[in-house]
Amino acid sequence: METGLSFPYHSPFSWVVVIIAVGIALFFSFLKLRSISSLRQKIYLGFLRFSAIAIVFTVYLNPSITMQEVERIKTTVVVLVDASSSARLETDNGLTAQDKITEFFKKNLAFFEQLEKTNDVRYFAFGGNLVSITKDDVMSSNMPKLGSTNIKSAIKNALEGIENIGGAIIITDTLNETLVESIEKVGASVPEPTLFLLADASPMLPYVAITKIKGDAMLLSRNQGEIDISLFALTNEQINVSVAMLVDGKMKSANTIEVSTQQVTYSVSFPVFFDSPGRHFIELRATSGAREFCRVYKVLDVARDNIRVMHLAGAPSWDVHFLREYLRSRSDIETISFYTLLNPFEDIIPSDEETVLIPFPRETLWSRDLMTSDLLVLHDYKGEEDEGDMLMTKGVKDFVQSGGGLLIVSGDSAPLGPKPLRDIPDFLPVSVDSVYQQDLMEGQWQLRIPDKENDDIIVSRNNLPSRIQYAPKVSSLVPIDKVLKDATVLVEAVDKGKGLPLVVAKEYGQGRICMVLSDTLWRLSFNQDSHDIYKDLLDGMIGYLTKDPIFMPLVVKVGKDRFEPMEEAKFYVKADASVKGVQARFLLLNALGEFEEIEKTEVTQKEITFVGRDHGLYSVVIEGTRGGEKIRATDYFVVGPSLEEMKVARNDMSSVLTSVRNKGFAVQSIEDASLRDFKPKGEIKKISGFKVRTPIGLSVINLLCLLLVLTLEWFLEWRLLRQE
Repeated sequence: METGLSFPYHSPFSWVVVIIAVGIALFFSFLKLRSISSLRQKIYLGFLRFSAIAIVFTVYLNPSITMQEVERIKTTVVVLVDASSSARLETDNGLTAQDKITEFFKKNLAFFEQLEKTNDVRYFAFGGNLVSITKDDVMSSNMPKLGSTNIKSAIKNALEGIENIGGAIIITDTLNETLVESIEKVGASVPEPTLFLLADASPMLPYVAITKIKGDAMLLSRNQGEIDISLFALTNEQINVSVAMLVDGKMKSANTIEVSTQQVTYSVSFPVFFDSPGRHFIELRATSGAREFCRVYKVLDVARDNIRVMHLAGAPSWDVHFLREYLRSRSDIETISFYTLLNPFEDIIPSDEETVLIPFPRETLWSRDLMTSDLLVLHDYKGEEDEGDMLMTKGVKDFVQSGGGLLIVSGDSAPLGPKPLRDIPDFLPVSVDSVYQQDLMEGQWQLRIPDKENDDIIVSRNNLPSRIQYAPKVSSLVPIDKVLKDATVLVEAVDKGKGLPLVVAKEYGQGRICMVLSDTLWRLSFNQDSHDIYKDLLDGMIGYLTKDPIFMPLVVKVGKDRFEPMEEAKFYVKADASVKGVQARFLLLNALGEFEEIEKTEVTQKEITFVGRDHGLYSVVIEGTRGGEKIRATDYFVVGPSLEEMKVARNDMSSVLTSVRNKGFAVQSIEDASLRDFKPKGEIKKISGFKVRTPIGLSVINLLCLLLVLTLEWFLEWRLLRQE
């Protein structure tokens, strides 16, 4: 219950009349007192006249003593804490914005406890949405993991339904100084006072961030591409910023741009070239001197361009013709062919000038052109003499060792291919220890796929093992002594139940070699019913030789390129039956550009999972053993917010910062914030009961006092007149 004095019966006009009347009365009283010579009498008479005037106007105003019930309501202070994905990114000193927010609350715990005594304090975590939390949640780092920042929506939703707003404290990660044009105002929804605290240890300016990567959608191996980078930069002085691009962990190129105070968006382009298709990654860094502004990773899918085939035929034949037609029928194959127009049945062998239309470019072909191809086909090709053989031997060996594919097809001139290649130790998948057999054996052999567990890497597609037995028979075969132990017989020629090698394959260095020990495989294509068998068999051999992922014995594929921290990532693993002891290793790229192993597990099923805790680029490596040799497959993925999330957060927070600065709100760093300057609005009084008014102006006491004063004044004036 509160008691007060009120004048409920008078308007502002009444007060104006009272003031004027009091002034006139006092003026005439003063004039009358001037004629009195005694100071004591002046004081007595002045006091009595002033009392009379006061009592008269008190009766006229008739004030009232008011008694009413009043409820004192605490105002609400809203505390918004950033829990977006960007707030979980590490800054230069290794701490995240949320780490700094936690330390800030622990350091200023007394302030928040005192604030809770004087105000109704409500805590919210915000990101893509708004979640109610407690002060203890912040101090114990038990914060929800929310999406990209939408600070304007957070302010609106947090204040919705709250009537008595006393102020707000908004804690977020880097709100940049902005020079961005056309920024939307936050509006009147932001209460006063509002304090913005920034949880970023690095200086606010200059600020540089990569906002977009373009040109990565369609990259082809062995084709020049271009990656375009968009940057967002703010500075209060002109600086030089270096933007560097690393490909698969190796520095490729760097560009330097001049960042001025008048411009905020910049573009940088990098040429890229990938030797091989598959999964690759790039790393982009923006630095100025010793300071690194940002580091961004991007996983790329590099598609295979057309398969480049170099086809060397030593003599014209039906086998050469049909293989050439097959290569021409594949739209994904580019073929360069060299034919020697030689009839092997002639008694007189003509010179090279008579059997080739152009001079054979041995120097450029073996030293340069071959290295740009995917597959070399030596079709009944016996090689050259002296210097030409030396160039060929070195060129073919280097080509296969560096990852190229070699297909040797037998013929009358060269049943086992060029002799110089047979002299390379363990190069070909077969060997001939006895005197070299110059002629092919003739006969009739049925085709058969051997029942071996590792054959499926090449010839198991489209039910080929069961179909090939109905194919036409081959009529020629190269006799050999043995198949090397690290080679695989893919197709056998069978006669009377005995199988002889027909198609044999092996790996050499990083490349692969396949031999077809017959020149009558074309008969499969000549028969219309078995044409598809011929095509499927060649598809399998070329896929194996060019390392098509379909024919790889070990494959790993990540579900998507980017995951949120603590999000479960799924991986698909394909391992042939010949691969044993399959294990998965998960590695994280560190600041030095090296992959560090963080987890290792056995692979017992086709799908495995992993949870990444830290932001950065990860590699998943699947390893196993096949034929006594270790093999592996690799894929990459990123853990952390996307560029779009970072861009939305940055632009949204930048617009808010500009707006709040324009509105005069305080913006401080969380490390040197002065909370003593934050003074929220105090309690609000709300009348909760009836008012009780007791008029005191027209009371009997006032009237008796007025009568007494007037009587004394009359008596004093009577005495003065008698004395005169």
